[in-house]
Amino acid sequence: MGNGEYQPVQLLELADKAEIANKLLSLTYSHSADSFGSAINEELRKLAGGADWNKVG
Repeated sequence: MGNGEYQPVQLLELADKAEIANKLLSLTYSHSADSFGSAINEELRKLAGGADWNKVG
């Protein structure tokens, strides 16, 4: 993770868990079950290094 700079457990320590939980909760209320997966993918694309998220090939 992070070009080898961080281990997954270190990223968990750095993450703002309350912010992530609030964002996910907000997504569940603002998207239907049909569009929820797309909304999650869009949020993942916004993360650092997420430009290639869900790319085919």
